[in-house]
Amino acid sequence: MQRDLAKLMSAAQAGDRVAYGELLSECEIICKRILGHRIPQPEIVEDLVQEVLISVDRAKQTYNPRYPFRPWINAIVQHRLADYWRKSMRISKMELQDEEQVESAITADNGDFSEQGDDIRMALNDLPQKQRRALLLTKQDGFSVKEVALQMEITESAVKVNVHRALRAMREMLLGKSKDEKQ
Repeated sequence: MQRDLAKLMSAAQAGDRVAYGELLSECEIICKRILGHRIPQPEIVEDLVQEVLISVDRAKQTYNPRYPFRPWINAIVQHRLADYWRKSMRISKMELQDEEQVESAITADNGDFSEQGDDIRMALNDLPQKQRRALLLTKQDGFSVKEVALQMEITESAVKVNVHRALRAMREMLLGKSKDEKQ
């Protein structure tokens, strides 16, 4: 298999389109195998496979047929996978920062909502009652999760879940509103 792929790549480098098509088909199989074990979402795997194939096309002249093909393609797959994880981390970090901004706005306002607070108040009012109450008791009134759990007669885990969901929902509402205003 190693030799066959190396030969296909050599032929592709020389301009053989049929060999190149075969090579890309083999690369697709290799990529799906590698990425499928690391990423559970098939749609993301498909996107990454396409990115790898584009990278193979762009870098095909860099391959040296005297060396095995598999390490070369594996390196490209690993680079695309690393790019994907970096991008995912940036998105997660941005979401966390947005959530922290919502949380600090609620904490800072103490019910005396500023101009920005009108949006916060509207978003709070749109939350389900349990989420709103858990959020306000913990973030605005400063009660501990344990105290809120006793007051609301729910578990501490349920308080945490309600607060997290409330912050996420408010972030989505507020970010959606700011996007609408820009348009």
